[in-house]
Amino acid sequence: MILCLALGVTSVTYILIGRGYIIFGILHLISISILLAYPLLSLGRMNIALGLGAILLGLHIQGMEADSLWLIWLGLAPRGFVSLDYTPLFPWFGMVLMGMAAGSLLYRDLSRRFPLPEACACAPAKGLLFLGRNSLAVYILHQPLLLLLIYLLDGRSPLPFVLAANWGLGP
Repeated sequence: MILCLALGVTSVTYILIGRGYIIFGILHLISISILLAYPLLSLGRMNIALGLGAILLGLHIQGMEADSLWLIWLGLAPRGFVSLDYTPLFPWFGMVLMGMAAGSLLYRDLSRRFPLPEACACAPAKGLLFLGRNSLAVYILHQPLLLLLIYLLDGRSPLPFVLAANWGLGP
């Protein structure tokens, strides 16, 4: 589902924005990381070393350029590459691996190894709980809502101006 959303974001941003559209953003990274992380779950603390290696590799290749867009997902982009959201596999998959290692230390056998107080029933806590439990929907909806807010504050739709600036269409 997340990969389908990522491909949808790529398609919509390509149509609406043109240059700078999202090729490999956070949703792309999350979907690929889920697939790559699954076989590594049983490694536990060893994921710290793998994560550190992925981070160091990402930092090493960060300034390198590729002649093709096909290596963007790894962190190798062509000169002049621009994207509104770019989160390549290296170094960011290293952070996923570090989180998996922390999870194996803090949550053995799918249960927490330490007590946490219950969240209060106050409105701010309930709001944070709602946002946390619905974070994917909040992430997907935030851009259209921001565009609507711009429209309401400015009185003009930003879409014709985006199309005009990027595709030569609109007013």
